Amino acid sequence: MGEPEAETVKKPSLNRSAKERRNTLFRVLDGVLSLSHKKIHNGGNSDRAKQGWARVLVSAVSTYGGLLKDEELELRVMALEEKLKNSVLIPKPQESKTPNHAVRGFS
Repeated sequence: MGEPEAETVKKPSLNRSAKERRNTLFRVLDGVLSLSHKKIHNGGNSDRAKQGWARVLVSAVSTYGGLLKDEELELRVMALEEKLKNSVLIPKPQESKTPNHAVRGFS
């Protein structure tokens, strides 16, 4: 087994698709959101601790929103690529019979 292959075996995250990694991040963020919400509303924590958990909550919500945005954009790009596959907006390459200098008027 070559060196790059051995590294891939050691790091299972490299074997995952982007969608699988994103879904894993969603599950982790769900746990972080739940825990931080509980810690904020727990009566035993000081105001300073609650402020810290509130910062964690805001950061997790921001990250979650970014992941949702990335996923939505990825789906939109795939849909547009499929629609434009045979469109005139994406011309197929054609062979030119005239040299470039003749096209520009420098014959």
